[in-house]
Amino acid sequence: MFQSVLNPEQAQELGASGPVPDVAAVRALFPREREVASIVYALGAATACRVQRCVAPPLSNAAVRSMLNRLVRKAVLSRSARDGPSGKFFVYAPAISIVDARREAMRQFAEDYFDGSVSRAAHCIF
Repeated sequence: MFQSVLNPEQAQELGASGPVPDVAAVRALFPREREVASIVYALGAATACRVQRCVAPPLSNAAVRSMLNRLVRKAVLSRSARDGPSGKFFVYAPAISIVDARREAMRQFAEDYFDGSVSRAAHCIF
């Protein structure tokens, strides 16, 4: 889903809590991890409860939190702590820019359907 990744300075600017993503690790996400990451990217930022309401078939809150934390360790997502009326909670956000995510999606599409040729895929689309 992602090709180019943030350099350490960009990751720090965005508040990413973890290492800069390794391209191979990002490509190796399990389908449910990819689904959870895609939900956070689509929403821009989300709590575990919000993600839990969006996954299908449903997962327990503990399973969603575990998966979100794995994605933070893999530097696919960033996490920030917030104070709320009932205590501290975490908000998860993309750790990779939307431009880089789109570039990787196009590269993956080309890999899957055009023997890796981005130019052939782009020509076919446009």
